[in-house]
Amino acid sequence: MDKLASMKAFTKVVQHKSFAAAARDLRISRSAVSKYVMELEQELGVALLSRTTRSVTPTENGLAFHRLPGRALRRPPLLGFSRMT
Repeated sequence: MDKLASMKAFTKVVQHKSFAAAARDLRISRSAVSKYVMELEQELGVALLSRTTRSVTPTENGLAFHRLPGRALRRPPLLGFSRMT
């Protein structure tokens, strides 16, 4: 699992409240975004998003986790990595 890509995909889904909008923003397929988020949820052992046919919202665990990668992805570049927002 590409943890950084998974965290970035999750952060974008929460930001846009949509898998499709996150996919457009990241310039990858909707199915890739979904796969990244599902892998992250499996790795953590918790549901991060509540999904319905019309909406996607973060769970309590999702809200707590969103604070972590959101800050990390917005930090200035470290060790040669470029900013990812």
